[in-house]
Amino acid sequence: MGIGMLAIGQLCHSFEIESHYYDDQKKGKAYKGRIILEDSDIVGVDAIVNNDDLNNEAIDVGTWRYDEVDFDESKIGFHIYSNDVRQTFRRDMTEAVKGNDQFKKIHFNFEDLHKEFYDKTKKSIRNWHLYLETIWELSILCPLPYTSVITETPINASKISASEKRTEDYKKVIEFLEKRQKAFESYKFKVYFDGIEAEEINSTAYGK
Repeated sequence: MGIGMLAIGQLCHSFEIESHYYDDQKKGKAYKGRIILEDSDIVGVDAIVNNDDLNNEAIDVGTWRYDEVDFDESKIGFHIYSNDVRQTFRRDMTEAVKGNDQFKKIHFNFEDLHKEFYDKTKKSIRNWHLYLETIWELSILCPLPYTSVITETPINASKISASEKRTEDYKKVIEFLEKRQKAFESYKFKVYFDGIEAEEINSTAYGK
């Protein structure tokens, strides 16, 4: 449905992608692409998701350029970046932390950031300000390992009774989580937001 393109269009006017990889013949290849979005053609994600007619014609959202580049083994992976962030997004992020005395402490301080997430006065993620909400959503929506603190599963086994641990359902859950964990770790997928690695949020939420 092209939602990924529409979603990033809400954040920036243009962006670049760069990929370094090995093909089926184990030969290193790389390319770089640049996408320039046309503001007048960017459709809101909700408008697409809520549209029952999925047979609409393709929507032109801008122009693009594709170039092969020299392969660099140290850059293996797929990267998306932009230095053309929309003013509205910058404004919303700034206003989210404006006047927040704790912001200087949590900006690059993971321990203080983690304490913010355990504020019991907040009933929902929507009750946090946009800055924290964005970090949290990146942490739980990306294909990241459950935790770097607990090596086996994200389940706090101390909270589960001995009789529950003997059930087939429990064993199936553990087996599933271990399999998923190994898959996530094999991706070597990293997400950073403002210098904070998203996996750390995910890790400590379960690990402490």
